[in-house]
Amino acid sequence: MRLSVLAIALGLLAPVQAHAQVTFYVTGASLLTACEKDSLFCIGYVTGVIDGLTWGQPTTLCIPDEVKNTQLVRVVKKYLQDNPGRLHLNATVQIADAVQGTWPCQK
Repeated sequence: MRLSVLAIALGLLAPVQAHAQVTFYVTGASLLTACEKDSLFCIGYVTGVIDGLTWGQPTTLCIPDEVKNTQLVRVVKKYLQDNPGRLHLNATVQIADAVQGTWPCQK
């Protein structure tokens, strides 16, 4: 009996390999909160995402050259505020949607 209890206890202490995939990304909600607290972080995050989406590849983002980073941030914040039902989604997708909705590419 003692041997069985010891075997069960050791079995419970053995490492278990998890099969769940953990995914981390910034949501629209967390980006909006961060942008309301720290404008420098917000500018860096938004412009970094846009740079990442447009660097060295064809893109569907057609931001006019005269648009400043502060204007990009205002567009993204307004989009997030106007679409509360999407705040749980990935912020990168929402940044792209905000930019495409504001400055659609000319065909």
